[in-house]
Amino acid sequence: MNQIFKINPVKINPVHTFAKKNYQGLICLDPFMGVSINLNGDVGLCSCIYWHPTIVGNILENTLEEILHSELAHKIRNSIRQGTYEYCDESRCGIIINDRLTPLELIDRTDRHDNLPSTYERVTQADVVDMPRYFYIAGDQICNLSCPSCRTSVITEDDERKTVHAQVMETLNQQAFGGSDPRPITVYVSSSGELFASPLTLNFLENFPLDRYPRTEFNFQSNGLLFKKRWHRIEHLQHNIFNVAITADSSRPDVYAKLRRGGKLEDLKESLEFVATLREKLNFKLSLRIIVQKDNADEIEEFFDFAAQYNVTDVEYQRIAFWQQAFDKYDEFVEVDVLEPSHRMYQSTIDALRRVKNKHGDRVVFYHFNLP
Repeated sequence: MNQIFKINPVKINPVHTFAKKNYQGLICLDPFMGVSINLNGDVGLCSCIYWHPTIVGNILENTLEEILHSELAHKIRNSIRQGTYEYCDESRCGIIINDRLTPLELIDRTDRHDNLPSTYERVTQADVVDMPRYFYIAGDQICNLSCPSCRTSVITEDDERKTVHAQVMETLNQQAFGGSDPRPITVYVSSSGELFASPLTLNFLENFPLDRYPRTEFNFQSNGLLFKKRWHRIEHLQHNIFNVAITADSSRPDVYAKLRRGGKLEDLKESLEFVATLREKLNFKLSLRIIVQKDNADEIEEFFDFAAQYNVTDVEYQRIAFWQQAFDKYDEFVEVDVLEPSHRMYQSTIDALRRVKNKHGDRVVFYHFNLP
């Protein structure tokens, strides 16, 4: 069962560890099944660098096979098998916070295909390593907005950066999607910029080899504003869409204009109506997201009601993150991060989040924080 690859040395990256935990028998599938690839080609074994900040390699320096077989990758997977999860930040991990670890006995044993291992074999046998089935693709940073939680101004890329990002995407296509696979594959785009504004990301989706990977499921992350206008560019993928997550940040026109700088709430509503209609037709999951911060902390419950009118699957409440490209000084970030326990608005925000969670249960999802 063990697949043999010619392994070249993988450069050692900074390793981030956290307190050992006690999650024996509970499995996060990401380190066994998936990789995240950022705009520089760095590879992680988790969907989010805030949950699992250790980088295991770079696809411009090593192949995915080499990276997945590296000593560090083996250590990370073994920490999951043992239940210690010392490479994972449980205070931020959305899978742990929302109780979405999978009991070992529920992991699929039947999804073997020809000589390819089942999910259960990948999880339980340290010498079984296969190509990823989940791909979290950051794309580039191009966006039609300049939201203050993400950047100080609209980001444009010079020729050098465009060349690097194009090289990353080309390498990914060659290594991950150069063959064929009849099994389900999951592709997530885009976490760095706006997929409908990025020529690079749109080109990737337009030319995705669906004929060779027919069971691919796409998860789109977007600000939603260009969804209707540029839907025709990805319409051929419509029956393979699994989830759409749209970040809105506010249900109030003035706050939306401030936090989604460059956008208008009325335009978003038009797009959401279009996406909701597509959801009725195609039956994909739909999430609406709010990045919780000082300017919208008083509309926690109001935002859920706003999202619910578009027949969303769930509403995501995410703690604002510190991006150096967004804040000139760390003190500026501290002022808006209302989910920092020392913040003057912390308790009222937590109380509102607890009320909305108690009222709506599993339709409310938390990311990057937990209720005390």
